[in-house]
Amino acid sequence: MKIAIFHCAFIYTGGGERIVLGQYDQLTSAGHIVEIWTPVLDREKCYPDIIGQYPIKTFLPQLPSWLPFRHAFTLVLTCLLAPLFAKKFSRVDVIIGENQPGVWLAYCVSKILRKPYLVYLCHPNKMVYPRPLLDRRQLWQAVKDFYLLSWFVSWSRPLVGYLDKISVRGGRKVLVNGYYIGHEIEKVYGVAWEGCPCGVSFNHLSAKDMLMEDSIDNRLIGAVSLNGLFIKKPFLLFTGRHEVWKRIDLAIRAFSLVSECYPNLHLVIPGPFTRCTLQLQELVRKLDLVDRVLFLGSIEQSSLAKLYREAAVYVFPSTLEDFGISVLEAMAFGAPVVAWRIGGPLDTIIDGQTGYLAQPYHLEEFADKIVSLISDRDKLSLFSQRAYQHVAENFSWSNHMVVLEKALREISL
Repeated sequence: MKIAIFHCAFIYTGGGERIVLGQYDQLTSAGHIVEIWTPVLDREKCYPDIIGQYPIKTFLPQLPSWLPFRHAFTLVLTCLLAPLFAKKFSRVDVIIGENQPGVWLAYCVSKILRKPYLVYLCHPNKMVYPRPLLDRRQLWQAVKDFYLLSWFVSWSRPLVGYLDKISVRGGRKVLVNGYYIGHEIEKVYGVAWEGCPCGVSFNHLSAKDMLMEDSIDNRLIGAVSLNGLFIKKPFLLFTGRHEVWKRIDLAIRAFSLVSECYPNLHLVIPGPFTRCTLQLQELVRKLDLVDRVLFLGSIEQSSLAKLYREAAVYVFPSTLEDFGISVLEAMAFGAPVVAWRIGGPLDTIIDGQTGYLAQPYHLEEFADKIVSLISDRDKLSLFSQRAYQHVAENFSWSNHMVVLEKALREISL
């Protein structure tokens, strides 16, 4: 089968991008011919150490990097010209539209060529249905092009919202990355959906290769050196983008409570620096944790795997997460997770077995859950094994492919 995947953008390192790359790997391994298309591509910012392995194509030539808001202009222009791209896909059997405007582009091409398309969503269109409790500047602080786009959408929302809905509803099938977000998709779009959570593979490691036999000793004893920093174990880990809605500030505040009992513990936060990073560093100074909270900056995927494998506990403080692929990655490497009892973690964490879920915003409870793990070696070992097994059994790419290939076959008949 010849398949074209249309994805919204490859301009930062995120979970949606990771899913598309994983699907490409799995579909090509299964013998399908797959093309990935996107309106905008920045190989220096989106998984820079692995993105070169993927033949990603853009609908339009990319504007020079010195041009302000180049991605925003290209995204809008691509959406406006969508019908003109149909000829490129005359030999494609089926299209997968992944997140907006990938779904809109699939809709337009499908209408002209009368070819079926599948919708795959990680969340509703965030331009039309932004995350609650955040203004536009907070939501898109780290991606200025999306900030400009959100302003454009704000005054054209009735039209954009209409086009968003008809393109999602026009798909032959709608697959979603998790059951929590599936119910949100149903509320917003009024469509039937099928759960198709992503699998976990990391730098071409399968889940069975991720957990080390000496996992617990490896998490509690020794040190790790990355980006010029010498990090003594044990340490806590968070790996998401530095954005306001990720609520890294809550992880830091909870860590300050834990550090009262464990003064030698560290909190490690890799990732490219943003304006949010500066705000977090100021909070760290106020809490007198400068030597204990370590911001690593950008790291390669191999270094990220090392952190997952050697962290004592993974902390996930976001209260607005639709899924949270980093939670699966952490557990696949045997790191138990402490998160809030809300959103995506409800799909991925078994409370009291693979990690803990605390009441949202209850910092003392969040801190207590961390302490209960790092203070009990046997419990940490048990949770580590269960976390790994849970991901290996329930979030494998083979499970994902069973659902995805079945859907592709059905809509292509």
